[in-house]
Amino acid sequence: MLVHQLWKQETNPNRISDILNEKKLLPRIAKFWNRHSVVNILIRFEQKQIVFKVGQLELR
Repeated sequence: MLVHQLWKQETNPNRISDILNEKKLLPRIAKFWNRHSVVNILIRFEQKQIVFKVGQLELR
């Protein structure tokens, strides 16, 4: 997942949202990515609610 890769490279949430929008990768509901939606995903990674396993994401 691109968000996870960029986060591991220490890219800030504003830049991550810009990159996702530049690549025209749409979020599930909204029309574009913003800092808040990226931060929410990163919090879920930190709290281990989303785990990266063998090329796939696992929700807990």
